[in-house]
Amino acid sequence: MPQVQSVPVILLALANDRSHEDRYLRNLPDEHRQLRDVLRTAQEQGLCEVVDLANATADDIIRVFQSAKYRNRVALFHFGGHASGFELLLESTTGSPVVAQAGGLANFLGQQLSLRIVFLNGCSTRGQTEGLLDAGIQAVIATATAINDAVATQLAVRFYRGLASGTDLQTAFHEATAAARMEAGASTRALYAEAADGQIVDDRLPWELSVRPGAESISQWNLPDLVQDPLFGLPGLPEQDLEPSPFRHLHWFRREQAELFFGRGHEIRDLYHKVTSSGTAPIILFYGQSGVGKSSLLDAGLIPRLDQSQTVSYLRRDQQQGLAATLQMAFLPEGIDLPPGEGWRTKEAALDRPLTIILDQVEEVYTRPCGSVSDELKQFLANLDDIFHDRDSRPQGRLILSFRKEWLAEIKRQLSEARLPFTEVFLERLERPGVIEAITGPMRSERLRGQYRLSIEPGLADIIADDLLEDDAGAVAPTLQVLLSRMWEDASRQNAAHPKFARDLYQSLRRQGVLLRDFLSQQLKAVEQRWPETVSPDLLLDLLSLHTTHLGTAEQCSLV
Repeated sequence: MPQVQSVPVILLALANDRSHEDRYLRNLPDEHRQLRDVLRTAQEQGLCEVVDLANATADDIIRVFQSAKYRNRVALFHFGGHASGFELLLESTTGSPVVAQAGGLANFLGQQLSLRIVFLNGCSTRGQTEGLLDAGIQAVIATATAINDAVATQLAVRFYRGLASGTDLQTAFHEATAAARMEAGASTRALYAEAADGQIVDDRLPWELSVRPGAESISQWNLPDLVQDPLFGLPGLPEQDLEPSPFRHLHWFRREQAELFFGRGHEIRDLYHKVTSSGTAPIILFYGQSGVGKSSLLDAGLIPRLDQSQTVSYLRRDQQQGLAATLQMAFLPEGIDLPPGEGWRTKEAALDRPLTIILDQVEEVYTRPCGSVSDELKQFLANLDDIFHDRDSRPQGRLILSFRKEWLAEIKRQLSEARLPFTEVFLERLERPGVIEAITGPMRSERLRGQYRLSIEPGLADIIADDLLEDDAGAVAPTLQVLLSRMWEDASRQNAAHPKFARDLYQSLRRQGVLLRDFLSQQLKAVEQRWPETVSPDLLLDLLSLHTTHLGTAEQCSLV
């Protein structure tokens, strides 16, 4: 699967005052040159991309953030030049200073999904910190008062040298400020610009690193981790109440368990960009084999990120209503009769944002036909034609049709004959890195570590991944969740305060059988043991047959 470019961008914006000789910052060009030099190594290693604006205007900065190449990729914004607690002084085309008000700047920067850190290396910029943190920026480096121009250059160079070497934000900042303090000796006054009124400045370091409450993990932010994160640049997840268990057995992950859904970062990113890109076809065919995790990826991976900029309606085909009526549930209130295209556009107008509709289990039009609707698929395609045939009047959102891969050829044929535009996204089975991430997921954030207190014996995740992937035809995702749920139950019984996944625990379960066919055999045996006098092998076979369709796919039934 092609991976979307996610290398983080560091944006350097430097602005001088070339119209007044006494205000010209003579060290600023040298700061620009040295910053480019120290970041070149990180850029050559593929850890970041550097965009530098030597004589930055407001339009230059906005253009970078809004460009197709850099949108949602700028992770760190650095400003060097004249500033205060309520403004930055940028340049005009003539070189004279132009004021950028802090409030407007904070609002603009807060809208940038990927931006985490702002470094304002100018005089007395601390007054802008609170506004930036309130706008959503996770960390701000600013100054408490006027600073020495040459010292500001050296501190910035040392800070970025630390980042370029792979160290984290907090360490890079502390190393840079410690070096500045060491060179200043007993007094830090040499770090400050000379006060115009002759007052004595504070005997403290002028630079401060401030972190937004709740975002303390930003202190460990570093380029090597970021470049390996396929979810970089996508909206973050809203916090939900965490489940008692971090694993889901045979239940799919819903949006309430989004923080616990691991192993599908690249796939989430690819589908997110398919939905949000202006150049993508309006219909997206999302397919994969049974049990690969399509519903989990949609409900827990895509929707919580997408619904921060769009309204998302997730629907599973209603067998009684059929595909067309199920689709219309997303945009037509009961009793309202409008053509489908007009209904969708009217709904978007009322929402004042795109409406994306996810229609899951589309293959059931073949496996579980709707008895009350004749020509169900024909009616559905007619609705899609009304919605999408005119490029100029299409809805802003997308329609995602999710189904099992066995039905791809037939669904493509029907859409092609109806001349409906579509693109395809194939969800492959979980691969080794994803398996390992799913196992270690509850240990990947401070919040999850605090909730579950799980530890895993070194090397065990690799062993489990290798064992599961030996079965080329196996349904890896559900098998893994069944296994992890059983390990969690046993480990919690052994030590509720600090559950541990150990090799002997895994090997014990493996001897019992960890594949889905083993799980089925165990469940059938449990039924026989529960009702030994009434349950026979023939009855069990009839029960299994009752849960399949005439095409051999899954069926639902109840006692009623």
